[in-house]
Amino acid sequence: RSFAYLDLTNAILTGAVLTGADFREATLTRCDLRGADLERCNFSHANLKGAKIKGANMVGANLSHAYLQGADLREAKLTNANLQN
Repeated sequence: RSFAYLDLTNAILTGAVLTGADFREATLTRCDLRGADLERCNFSHANLKGAKIKGANMVGANLSHAYLQGADLREAKLTNANLQN
């Protein structure tokens, strides 16, 4: 699935299964992704400012150059995630 370049501001995706989805350069400001399955998703250069990502599965996700100011990543699974800037 590709959500690349889309504006998903304030979207409610709680518990969604989005394994391997492409969110590169998407705007996910204040998006609710709590408990979502985001394994191997591509969030490179995405804007996740203020996003709620608590408890999400982000194993192997690409968050390189993502904007994460104010994002809630508590209890998120980030094993092997790329957090390079």
